[in-house]
Formats: sequence, structure tokens, C-alpha cells
Amino acid sequence: MTQLIAGTPAAERSLGTVFLADTDVLTKELLAELCAEHPGRRTGAMGTRAKRFCHDGGYLPDYTYGVVDKCLLSAMTGEDTLILTCGGMLDRVELRARMFAEESGIVVPVVRV
Repeated sequence: MTQLIAGTPAAERSLGTVFLADTDVLTKELLAELCAEHPGRRTGAMGTRAKRFCHDGGYLPDYTYGVVDKCLLSAMTGEDTLILTCGGMLDRVELRARMFAEESGIVVPVVRV
């Protein structure tokens, strides 16, 4: 799938952004604001604490496994995504995006919110 998308000429491809939020500092109110700003954006939760944060707040993420890869693929199709995680996983997401860029030549922006 990645190779098919990557085969599309850069001029025809519009990349989305992967937004990254730390659930150790994120509040339920701020999550609601983030979701209201981009109602169609897909969201993933990585790790037990992030999944618990979503559960306790009554929020159902779109992705709960394979989150980074799914979000990178969504970004390649022009969709913005939001990854909810905490601790060392924040750095892990950024590392995985850099590795993806090195492997594919496609730099998907990752922005911490």
C-alpha cells in the first residue's frame, strides 16, 4: 500500500500532518477542543495510559493498534491525524516518522500539540 501511494508523483500528492498530544498533560476539555477544530480527523491512542485517558473521558479513538503506521498512511493520503500517547512513546512516534522518511523519502510532518 505504501509503495502504491509513494508511487504517486509528489506534485499530485498532498500530505497530511500527524499531530501528537501528551495525555499526561492533556485535559479532557483540551481534547474536546482539538477534536472540535478538526472533526473529521482520525485519532489513535498508544499505550495503556493514553487508552485509559480516552476511556475515562468517554472518547473512542479510531486506532488502538498499529497507530503510527496507520497515521503515517493516512497522512500520505492527505488526512491529518492525532496520536494520543505519553512518556517515551512521544519520542518513539517522532523516531518512527523519521525512519519512515529515510526509508520512503516522504517526510510526514509530526507536530506536538
